[in-house]
Amino acid sequence: MEVYVDGEILTPQPATDSVIRDVTDQLREQLNEKHRLVVRIGCDGEDVAESDLERTLDAALSDYGRVDLHTALVSDLAADLLSQTTEMLEKAREVQSEVVDLLSQGNNGRAMELLSDCFTVWKNAQEGLQRAAEAMELELDDIRFEEETVTAFMGEVAAALRTIREALELRDYVMLSDVLAYEFDPLTERWQHLNEAVREQIR
Repeated sequence: MEVYVDGEILTPQPATDSVIRDVTDQLREQLNEKHRLVVRIGCDGEDVAESDLERTLDAALSDYGRVDLHTALVSDLAADLLSQTTEMLEKAREVQSEVVDLLSQGNNGRAMELLSDCFTVWKNAQEGLQRAAEAMELELDDIRFEEETVTAFMGEVAAALRTIREALELRDYVMLSDVLAYEFDPLTERWQHLNEAVREQIR
């Protein structure tokens, strides 16, 4: 049994009666100092699927001939997360445009289905920005974007979302269409620019 970290053999080698989780826990402080995290585990040349991760972490090292721990810089992970979020928002803008078209055609049922998907994207995008900032120990109040703090900008997003929900509660589809087209679409575009600005700051 041998344990490797990013292709280099780990020294000293852990005790053979250890479980894989013991090794990752012991490495955490050392990796934190290097601003790295374990992002992938391989056992005997096979990458561990996410669905099998917990079971594998609790497995004994002696169950395998070789265990590979792959790490990545926290800054790279945060930047990648923001890049993915920007792509999600771009797709959401396309869906928003389709929702507006459907509403103009009176196809409200299909429009509501697509809008539900948009809400999921918006929620994930908010959480993605927060997670990226936390990973880099950045305070959103300390980051400025277009002459305001990120927190203030996200307050604008939250206000627009409340207006969208109000239109939905009132079943005012004209109001909903106008908010999506003239208020929220420009906000979503600015949100993409914000993600890229924070991404560049992280890099």
